[in-house]
Amino acid sequence: MNLVSTIKNGYHKLLPFTVRDKVWRMRDRSVRAVRNFPTESQKKTSHFGRYLNFRFTGRCNACRGKRIVRYMNPAVARVPFSFYRCRDCGFIFVAPLPQIDSFYDEHTSPDFGEGEGIWNNHYLTSIEKHATGRGKLLEIGFGNANFLKLAHEAGWQVHGVELSVGQAEYARRELKLPNIRIGAVEELGYPDDFFDVVAGFNFLEHVPDPRRTLQEIRRILRPRGLVALMCPNMSGIYHLLVDEILGEKDPLNLSWVPPAHLSYFNKNSLRVLMEDVGFTVVGDESHLMNSLWRQHEVTIGPKVTGEKLARLRSEIESSSLPKGEARVARYHQELRRLMIERMAWLMISDLMELEPVLGAESALLFLGEKTGAK
Repeated sequence: MNLVSTIKNGYHKLLPFTVRDKVWRMRDRSVRAVRNFPTESQKKTSHFGRYLNFRFTGRCNACRGKRIVRYMNPAVARVPFSFYRCRDCGFIFVAPLPQIDSFYDEHTSPDFGEGEGIWNNHYLTSIEKHATGRGKLLEIGFGNANFLKLAHEAGWQVHGVELSVGQAEYARRELKLPNIRIGAVEELGYPDDFFDVVAGFNFLEHVPDPRRTLQEIRRILRPRGLVALMCPNMSGIYHLLVDEILGEKDPLNLSWVPPAHLSYFNKNSLRVLMEDVGFTVVGDESHLMNSLWRQHEVTIGPKVTGEKLARLRSEIESSSLPKGEARVARYHQELRRLMIERMAWLMISDLMELEPVLGAESALLFLGEKTGAK
């Protein structure tokens, strides 16, 4: 267990929600204005340390509005971070920024299962639907680089940027991909008007200053070049329902997860930011993103939980404990976890059908064209 997880777990155990809520409210009274919050001093010992070195000005980083208020819900109250929301566009962000210099240094991607091929194809299909041709494509934060590999095989001239040294080495050595670089895109000095497409999937929510990042993306895109962005949709039906239904029992813990996610978008705030920086949104392909739920098959899907159920039943049957209260007490927690996982997958299966109909997908996939001079 890493330090962040240890702190969060201890925080949750020591302070129940009602106490945490009171603590946050007391802290609120001591804060006069969000704009007075300086960012914690950042070390310069890693790529991410430099990446975080910016100051929150008191304006919304999406729409530049000043109507910033403290944001609170039961899920947010369970984590030791401060959240703020723009009343004008709905953008939510963490401030001050946590100190996480080495957070991505040794990061590796989990096994996403068979679904990864589906959504990577959705990404590429969406890009090729709006791009003028196959040219130079940069992916920022490429993770296991499977999308880059797919694009390379489809004939794109691929480039990749990654903060994790391990992921970058894997892309170079194992996948034999060209043009792989380590660091933050703002630091790497790509030429003006260099790329035809810049893509970032599950990327923008991780950056501390999404406006600055999109400005850099715009600079390195050629005129009418395309940006493709996928990130969680905090107005998605899952993010609205999960705390009401599962609360602290949510086995996925996807919604409010700093220090991994620092910026939280909905359709309006992402569109406003893209347009203000100098992109025209030419495609909303979010309806394709219910395929992302397939990644959780490997942890809570029916095959995995069915095997867990069979093992647990076998263990219970061979137990020397008498049937009844003794066995219930011994296996109560394991049964609880397993039942929650199986119920969560049933909910996800239903949402995969309902999200596109509702227009409240758990993830956004926007494509924007570089326009005008900014």
